[in-house]
Amino acid sequence: MNGQAQLKFLPSGTPEGFASKAVSSDNDANPSVIVRELIQNSLDAGTPPGSPVEVDFVFDEMAVSEIPGIDDYRAAFEAAMETHAHAPEAAEAQIERISGALSKTRIPVLQVLDSGIGLDTRRTNALLSDGLTNKVGDEAKSAGSYGLGHYTAFPASDLQYVIYGGVTEKGDRTMSGHAILASHFSTTGNQLLGKDGYYISGSPTKDILNRYRFAENGSIPSTVDSILEQIKSRYGRGTVVILLAFNDFRDEGDPADSVLRVASRHFYPVIRSGNLVVRTKRQGKVRELDERLAAELLQSDRNESRTRSDTINGSKAYAIWRTLQYGEKRDVQTEFGKVRIHVRPASADESTRISLFRSGMFITDAVPLNQGFNFSEYSRFNSVILINTPSQQEDAIGFDLIRQAEGEKHASIDKKRLPREKRVQFNRLLGEIREAIKGMATKDDTDTHIPEGFMELELTAEAERISPRRSLKDTQAQSPKSREFTPVPERIELLPDGEPRERPDNPEREEKNRVTRSAGRRVSVAAAARRDKNSVLLIVRPTEDIANAALRLSADQGADASCTSPLADEPVQLRIAGKSGSFVRELNIGQLREGQRYEVNVDIGSEVSSEAVLKVDVLSRKVSVAAGEGE
Repeated sequence: MNGQAQLKFLPSGTPEGFASKAVSSDNDANPSVIVRELIQNSLDAGTPPGSPVEVDFVFDEMAVSEIPGIDDYRAAFEAAMETHAHAPEAAEAQIERISGALSKTRIPVLQVLDSGIGLDTRRTNALLSDGLTNKVGDEAKSAGSYGLGHYTAFPASDLQYVIYGGVTEKGDRTMSGHAILASHFSTTGNQLLGKDGYYISGSPTKDILNRYRFAENGSIPSTVDSILEQIKSRYGRGTVVILLAFNDFRDEGDPADSVLRVASRHFYPVIRSGNLVVRTKRQGKVRELDERLAAELLQSDRNESRTRSDTINGSKAYAIWRTLQYGEKRDVQTEFGKVRIHVRPASADESTRISLFRSGMFITDAVPLNQGFNFSEYSRFNSVILINTPSQQEDAIGFDLIRQAEGEKHASIDKKRLPREKRVQFNRLLGEIREAIKGMATKDDTDTHIPEGFMELELTAEAERISPRRSLKDTQAQSPKSREFTPVPERIELLPDGEPRERPDNPEREEKNRVTRSAGRRVSVAAAARRDKNSVLLIVRPTEDIANAALRLSADQGADASCTSPLADEPVQLRIAGKSGSFVRELNIGQLREGQRYEVNVDIGSEVSSEAVLKVDVLSRKVSVAAGEGE
């Protein structure tokens, strides 16, 4: 090693400000992106394939004076401030965060420790070098797969400074770091230095595979070496990533809870298999994510519908959990290796969705040759494709095809990322997977198929269920009296206090009458619906006469027999479509006749997820009319 390691900013011919393009795409510090990448790096670095990988998220503190290269960092920051004296608004927030962190005596840090193969000089160079990212085979399962993805963690560091360290199986230790500030002039003022600073020793070489030398063994600062000692004693080998001036993901919630929820959504298959253990330690409290806790977290978030292109929302993650728990499972031997496939018939509110996991991590539900329109002749279903880390050479080809097609963020699949000669293989692999899924799915019965855009509501236990197509055709043929489509008469309005009432036959007595609701009972009905955002067209057909019918909707919380704490269905706020006034939990829709078909257009509250399963209840209410003054 040549000299003591220090934080060095290298010469650059390209001026760049504090608003770095390298991290701008993820500058919201989204834990779904950051935690996902950190855990995937640990999984990729775990060997041999199939062996459990442990990842610990430790929320701690560090003295600012003990940060490796802190004096070099301060000098570079001051020079960058002088160079960019008129920083744009986009950079002001980052400058304030850096200044605030440097003014403190101690700063929060997030340490992410794993039991992987550790870091040596070659792997650390691959981690820090942008061009060494798309590895395959053994390299795809090494720390070199950090590559461009290592930028993902920077938004969670207010200093935009991340430390890396590792212990190999032989006991060798290596440590480096990467800081991102802004381009600035050297102390002599005659050389422009780039925005990137690396904690290295000596000068970079012309050997691209070993460009940098790093602090090793006895020269590693004690703050990092003590963590590497913990890794050695706990795992025998492994890696640590330290996010300096950790900002809690810029969120008001509990960051440890965020870690566990992200891990549950994006890595449930490998958690379920026992090959990934995630722990958090914050304020002395340790939580370990196992299959049971992951299932509880997934069930608790099942109504979340917000999403972004490179993450998975709560409702989709819960659907995947249900498929893995209750769907049919089959191991398929393709031309390019073994693939495991799970298939479950879709629930009433679900469209066909196929989700792909690689090495236990969610990649995408937009799988080439395996999207909903590829299965138009099949009843809707939910499928999960698991491409696991290969333990045999014959399974490695398919794995490498998927891994290379992912790109550096592991968030999509595109064969254009592959060399031309491999694209034909990619198509054959995805085609074999599609045919295997078709062999597990159910062909449509065209007489009973529910077209896309329709939703069949879940009813009470004794209720008959009909699909919109069958109700519009088959039911009409059964009874001449019901051939005409009969809408509910226009006689429903809302009182100022939000309670529904039936419009009186005699308008002159309107102010003298009021409707009061008393006891009632649930009535068995057949029902179907079409939903368009927050508007729902309901079709109901009662199995008995109802003198005063009331309509209620509720959102299914999805609890089943496996839930330790089943949740009650949530009542849905609703009102007659197009009517002004408050939303209510129950609408009085007047008299209904047995076997007659009625439609009701309602608006529902905006808080109801677009993917929620709705239940409809029709009740027979006793209604008394109280006399007003002078009646």
